[in-house]
Amino acid sequence: MATVADAFHALFRSFCEEHDAAAFAALWLVDDPSITMWGSDLWEQAEGPDAVRRLGETLAGDEVELGFEWDELQIHERSEVAWVNARGAILIGGERSPYRVTAVLLHTYAGWRWHTFNGSIPD
Repeated sequence: MATVADAFHALFRSFCEEHDAAAFAALWLVDDPSITMWGSDLWEQAEGPDAVRRLGETLAGDEVELGFEWDELQIHERSEVAWVNARGAILIGGERSPYRVTAVLLHTYAGWRWHTFNGSIPD
């Protein structure tokens, strides 16, 4: 991915619009055993490449209409590390709820790759 923002949006596009689990998995640091994705539901917890890949397969294969709209993206870069704080909404089957995500990405020879995803639906 050319920019942090490109990699950020590509992850959501991979499972919400394209329903492409392979594209989802390719956006992660697959050689790092500490990669982590924690979604807003308790079952959406994955640590390590295999678990993150399986979670991506579940998300990409879900029949429920899912989407995200971002009102604010705070992108910070320091050398080969970037972190994103995003605020917006999750759309599930047409229902809109507030959503937040904090992400950590690392720059590799292949571009920006996800290391950490922590999503939440604030009260």
